[in-house]
Amino acid sequence: MTTTANNGPISNEGDAPLTITDVSTVGSRGMSILEAVLVPRNGPPNGAEYPPEPDVARPTWGQRVPAEGATIEPGETWWFVIGLRAETRRAEVERFRVDYRDPDGTPYRARTGMSWFHLPDCHDPWPDT
Repeated sequence: MTTTANNGPISNEGDAPLTITDVSTVGSRGMSILEAVLVPRNGPPNGAEYPPEPDVARPTWGQRVPAEGATIEPGETWWFVIGLRAETRRAEVERFRVDYRDPDGTPYRARTGMSWFHLPDCHDPWPDT
């Protein structure tokens, strides 16, 4: 099963461009990243199949760029969208980690504020560990 995780907008409020060097999961159990992209505005809704069908994707989906290697200029805002694959019946990821660098090569790291869970039957109990 695949799903879309729209992590919302990310902005560069600094005065230098920032380049994303890596996107990874934190605390993942049975969930993997298919693709991480930046979309100019909004992006597909959370929970849509990934990749989203054209009628769900929203108009700016065609303007997406791969997150890794993308540069966010000062004052720019992009939506951070991740395609996920649940590889087990019950899957989860606590957060996503984004590593990036400034023009001097100084490394930085950020984590998203969203967690993702896949439970095929909402009436099934979640495993303890």
